[in-house]
Parts: sequence; structure tokens; C-alpha cells
Amino acid sequence: MKWREPDEGQEVIWRHGAHDGKIVVCPAGWKRKVMRMVKIAPDSDQAMAACRRPISSSGIWNFTARLRQTIDQELMRDPNVRVTQTSGAEISGRPCDRYTFERAGNGAEGDFQRMIVYADRGLGVPVALEHYRWHKQDDRLVPQLEESYLFQNLDLNADLADLDFDDANPAYEFTKK
Repeated sequence: MKWREPDEGQEVIWRHGAHDGKIVVCPAGWKRKVMRMVKIAPDSDQAMAACRRPISSSGIWNFTARLRQTIDQELMRDPNVRVTQTSGAEISGRPCDRYTFERAGNGAEGDFQRMIVYADRGLGVPVALEHYRWHKQDDRLVPQLEESYLFQNLDLNADLADLDFDDANPAYEFTKK
């Protein structure tokens, strides 16, 4: 993974069973001048400082499993959640179906409000999500974006080699200071 923001240029490698279960992080900007890379646990405070979930749960298949579980266990069983489907949407220039799950009326602070899922028609997998919860602002409840995911340029049949998960790979900037 290579960050676009907030730490543009930061790179991370993770592979199940590799690097003693740790993620390999190459910092960006001035931090790269101080340290080339560090190996840390994916669920450590340092690794989780800017994210909701450990990198070990990232990727399209983990995302899809989490989404399916949320829809099956939480949203489809709530009679106050309305589901709509719209064709003709596009994400990153690819045709998608848009599914909107929305709870009728106001909830309490922190309750589910709305989730929008975009499923790529050609790949048959969800590629984007926006998840909103009720948030208190100026003594009233308003929807607030809690999570947002976007997968672009997916290759579901990528032929990956050991070098793709090696911090010595010259294609990465891990070795540059």
C-alpha cells in the first residue's frame, strides 16, 4: 500500500505469515530521513493511530466479508432500514450498481443512519462504501461520515510473487533515503 493522504508517500507491506506477522512501514516526508523502515505489529497503537482497523483486515475480500456480515446481521434484520438499488452509477469510470441502506427517522447519537455501497457490475464485487452515523452538532443530530472505502484498478487475478512483499524490492522506496 502506498498512502495518498494523510502521509503521502508512506508505504506499507503486509502479507499473512511474512515478516513474523508484522507490517513493514516505510515512512514518508521528513520521517524517511530519520528512519528507513520499521516493523510493527498490525494492531499496535502506532499502527492503529490513523485507522479504524488493522491492515491485516484490509483488502477487497476482507472488506466484502465485513460488509456482508454487517448487512446480514444488522441492516436486513432492522425493519426501520430501507434498501434501494440504482443502476447506472460509475466509480472510477466503471459501471456500478448503487445500494443505499437508510434508517427511517432519527436515531440516537452513534446509531446507524445510512450506508451507500457501490458494486462493480463487471467484477461482481463491492468497490466503494460510505457509512454514516448520527452525530450531535449544535444540539441536533446530523449524519456524519464514519467510514469511506474505495478500491480502484482492481485485478482479482493478480499474479503476485515473493518479491512483491519484500522490502528490498527496488520498485518500492523502502531502500531510498
